Formats: sequence, structure tokens, C-alpha cells
Amino acid sequence: MKRQRRWRGIAACAGALGIAATGGCGSPAKNVLADAAALEGQGKLEEAAAKLETGCALSPLEEPCPGSDKKASETWQKAAEKAMSEGRYRDAERLYQRATLTADEAGRAAIKELVGKPDMVQGLLYERALGTGDKAATGAVMERVAKEPAKAADKAKEWLAKERPAQLVATVTAACGPAHEGSCTEAWEVLAASGAKGPEVDKAQAAAEAEARRVYPLRVQAESFLPLFVERFKKSQEYEKCMSGAGVPDDPSSVQISAQGCFGNVYTAADPMEKLDAERTQEALFRRTLKQIGDSAIAADLEGRRQAAENAGTYTKRDLPKPKAAPKK
Repeated sequence: MKRQRRWRGIAACAGALGIAATGGCGSPAKNVLADAAALEGQGKLEEAAAKLETGCALSPLEEPCPGSDKKASETWQKAAEKAMSEGRYRDAERLYQRATLTADEAGRAAIKELVGKPDMVQGLLYERALGTGDKAATGAVMERVAKEPAKAADKAKEWLAKERPAQLVATVTAACGPAHEGSCTEAWEVLAASGAKGPEVDKAQAAAEAEARRVYPLRVQAESFLPLFVERFKKSQEYEKCMSGAGVPDDPSSVQISAQGCFGNVYTAADPMEKLDAERTQEALFRRTLKQIGDSAIAADLEGRRQAAENAGTYTKRDLPKPKAAPKK
């Protein structure tokens, strides 16, 4: 009876550790290397690495256990490399992290270097982007990954070839629609340059052309403000020049009289407050026009040229092409 209980205990212990019931639980590591090698030979790298870790759990000092941790780490790394070769970058990241648990200091440093290499970094970006559920955000990531010297770049290019036309159409539809999400002009330029064809592209083009017709008079109106901002700069320069040679510095009253005289000579407004009100009105009308345009790229261009006109007295003029006429009904 005692012998039966002993063998049942050995069998239970051996079954828990996944080794042959050839000895007591005090010697579970005798076959660990052979068992792990057999699993590795079958391509079961994760199981082999786990065997090296658990097989020596109860006998860490018994041979061959003292070297099993390093061997386990190396096997986890092999599993990670296999995952990467199959495009399973998130699995590879998990396996590399597992490898650090039994690696020595030098091994951990080597793993950290591997995880930071472009193939891994870009692969993780690619794979995580696929799981976002937001195709616009995914497309933006794929654009970046496709430009990098990494293995995932080819996968990103494949995704873009399949999904990009629909994405570009959606971007044009959003930008050229009532919500004005982004820049209609830029979105259509990208779609047109892509060479995509089809009914959905034709609809996007029609939307972009309709938006161009709506925006054209507003762009003309916005452009008309820029000479006014140049004139504002010139007037301020003229006023400063007048003041630099007028009045007596030690006599405040003479300076005040000179300021009044210079203001009257330079500006048509009755007083500085009237001038300030007129300038605020110009700016409000200009910004309202930009808001009505609703195209972020056009608005940014106009705002940049407004600042140049007001601060430097010059700006780059734009030749606005007339939009394509609306189709006859």
C-alpha cells in the first residue's frame, strides 16, 4: 500500500511537470534538455522554452538546470524571431519580454536592442494600426510605415494599394462636404494624383469641383483684404518717420502736438480710436471670410500672407484659377 501511494505521488508530480515518471520529485530535471530539444525539433519553440523554465523549477541546482535559464531565454528569442518572420509582431514583442525573465544582464541588453530595431518598431506600428478600427487613422500610420526601410513596409504598401482609394475618396467627401473636415483642395489633389478611377472617384471629383465653385468668390474677397494690410504697414512706417523728426524730446507738450499733427497728416481717421475701430472691422471681416471658406489649407495660406502684408508690407499674390463650370442639368 505504501509503495502504491509512493508511485502515485511520483506519477502526479511527473504529470504536473510534463516529464517521464522515472524518479522522484526531487529529480525532475534529468530529462529537461532532451524533452526541450525534442519539442524544439518539432517546431514547438514556445513549449520548449516553457519546458526549460518549469522542468527545473523544483531542482534549480541539479544538472543541467544551472544553464537552463539562459537556454530558455535563447529559445524564447527563437520563438520571437519566428513570429517576426511570420509578421506576428505583437506576439514577437510578448515573446521577447518573456525572454528577458530568464536572461542575464548581457542577454537583456541584447533583447532591448533587438526590440528597438526598425523591423520590430515599424512592424508593431503596422500591426497595432490594423486593430484600431479607424481606417483614416490606420491609413495615416500605413503611409508612414510604407516609407520606412523595414519588412513591414511591404505589408503597409499592400494595405494602401487595397484600401487607399476608398480612404482618399472618404477624405475628399468629408473635406468638401458641409462639415469641411480638413482641406478640400489638398484632399482632392492627393486623390487625383493617386490615379484611382471609378464611380466613387467621379463622385468625389464632382464634390471637389462644386466646393471650388462655392469658395471661389470668397477667395477673391479674402485676397482683396491683403492690399489693405499692406497699406496699414505703409501708414505705420510713414507715421513713425514723421514722429522721428518732430517735436522736442524734453518738451512733452511739443511731442503731443507733433503726434497729433503726424496722425492727421498720415491717417484719414479723425482720431486713433476711429482708426483702431476700422482696423478691427477689417480683421473681423477677413477672419469671417476665412471661416466661410472652410478650407484649412487655403485659410492657412491667406493668414500667412496677411501677416507678411501687415508686418513687412509685402505678400505673394495668387492667381486664382476659375473653377470648372457646373454641369448642365
